[in-house]
Amino acid sequence: MDTTANNLRRAIGDAYLTDETEAVERLLSLAALDAKQTQTTADTARVLIEAVRATDTHVVDIESFLREFKLSTQEGMLLMCLAEALLRLPDEATAE
Repeated sequence: MDTTANNLRRAIGDAYLTDETEAVERLLSLAALDAKQTQTTADTARVLIEAVRATDTHVVDIESFLREFKLSTQEGMLLMCLAEALLRLPDEATAE
């Protein structure tokens, strides 16, 4: 366990002053999906969205949403970051 913690500290230290462009390029290469993964993700998202739209007849207000996913939780922050990212990417393919 101690070796793992030391390795993590070393990795954090090494990354601390890394050039931002280099770091982003490295992370983007790790996050890249092939065509099949992209299509599978889009298909799954479409099925989930259609299921929610077909069964959910009431509108959820922002307060009930925030009660469920508080911003003090990792899930709440992740959802807020996702929402912000989606707002910043207004293109035809993802507008809906």
